[in-house]
Amino acid sequence: MSKSKRLTFALAGLLLVSPSAVRAQDVQHDTLLAHLIGHWVLRGPMAGKDVVHDVTFRWVLGGEYVEMHEVSRERTAAGAPAYEAIVYLVHDPHSHEYAASWLDNTDYNAFYPAGVGHATAAGDSIPFVFTTSATDHFHNTFVYDRATDTWAWHMDNADARGRRPFARVTLTRASAADDLTAAREALAPKLQEMLAAANAHDTDRHLAAYLHSPDLVFVVNDQTIHGWDALRAQQLKWWQNGKSDAVYTVLGTPEYTMLSPGLVAQTYFLDSHRAGAGDAHGAHIGVTDVWRKQGDTWRIVYAHESVVPR
Repeated sequence: MSKSKRLTFALAGLLLVSPSAVRAQDVQHDTLLAHLIGHWVLRGPMAGKDVVHDVTFRWVLGGEYVEMHEVSRERTAAGAPAYEAIVYLVHDPHSHEYAASWLDNTDYNAFYPAGVGHATAAGDSIPFVFTTSATDHFHNTFVYDRATDTWAWHMDNADARGRRPFARVTLTRASAADDLTAAREALAPKLQEMLAAANAHDTDRHLAAYLHSPDLVFVVNDQTIHGWDALRAQQLKWWQNGKSDAVYTVLGTPEYTMLSPGLVAQTYFLDSHRAGAGDAHGAHIGVTDVWRKQGDTWRIVYAHESVVPR
């Protein structure tokens, strides 16, 4: 190999190791932001009513940023969270300034500057200020209590008339019971969607809740089906490519069991009968779905159905 070619490959190798990749190896986590990492329950008055939200903070992008995901337990008529936000927090080690980029489902735009707040820490407080105009601001202040390992979160609107409280909420670390409650709130509307899809005999809509992977396991009586594709093929046969007249109804209230963090069993009973055929042709179906949380999404990874003719 010629000297010029060796030099070319050497330069190419240096370019592959970007400055940002080198910096990521030397990231020093901000000690104040580090206290946010984990799963929390937000409780308190916001916009004139008491709310409960589930909030998760985690390091992302090599530990340079903290991602916050906030989801209200209150749901819309369609089963979606009434409020949801994804926020990126960062501490600049050079200027010592904090910044927050706020995205939520109340509005969307071309990343206007009003969506970015800035703060300088004051002790264990991070007082972000979001500026919408020369006179209008939104104050979003996190205050850490080291004695209780909790955060007070104060939000205020400010304009020419002065500063007015918008929210006074508290973040406490989620317990196993809190995690189960959050899972129940997230999975209940998914079950309703699955039921609606089943009564429409829409296979793809129904199977959207399942893990799209060969690792999916579905058991019905003594038959075991491995993989999403195989289950889809079988479900199309069961529902006669959408021409089935089966009608499904959930009996009673589903039960939820936390198997491990991010793994929940949902157990319930279905009544199944043919439209207009009467009870003689119906069946009761005992169902257990095991849901696994992947990132912010729940998917069924294992399902078992026991069908008992009536």
